[in-house]
Amino acid sequence: MNLEQTAQSFEQALHTCWEKLRMQARLLTGNRQEAEDLVQEALTKAYSAWPGFRGEASFATWVQRIMANTYIDSCQRDARLPQVSLDENWAVLEQVEPNLAVTDDALRRLELQDLRLSLEQALARLPELYRNLLVLKYIKNLSYEELAQAFECSIESVRCRLYRARQAMRQQLVDHGDVQLCQ
Repeated sequence: MNLEQTAQSFEQALHTCWEKLRMQARLLTGNRQEAEDLVQEALTKAYSAWPGFRGEASFATWVQRIMANTYIDSCQRDARLPQVSLDENWAVLEQVEPNLAVTDDALRRLELQDLRLSLEQALARLPELYRNLLVLKYIKNLSYEELAQAFECSIESVRCRLYRARQAMRQQLVDHGDVQLCQ
């Protein structure tokens, strides 16, 4: 398929689900401008991957998955703490107070970075539904009502799925040695 045929076939497939994508992006972001940016970024990724689309799922499902993963990636990117250079911080600490090897503050920042990395890795290992629920609830702070609307289910179903998502997250952290549970 040449470039023009590729673009034309992608555009035809996109035409069938354009409004659905925009609505999902708006539900995910809660903001029109962020939703438009999300759709654009997801469609850019989808267009790049279009020649490899095998049709195992519908085009709409495929693009929605790309968009959900793009959204999760952006949330994780936005939620990251700034990187802390140990060498630079220790050099500054030693200049200020030479007898002080590592401060409680420096250790706390390192612990938070380790925790954040463990959480991001555990989140990435979860099934997409659980990952989306946890991101929307705890990073984007959507209400149960908003989640029910976004996932087209009842509030009770959202509560149940969130419980299972938290349990799965907990199990991921335990299984990979990121946390140890008190018995």
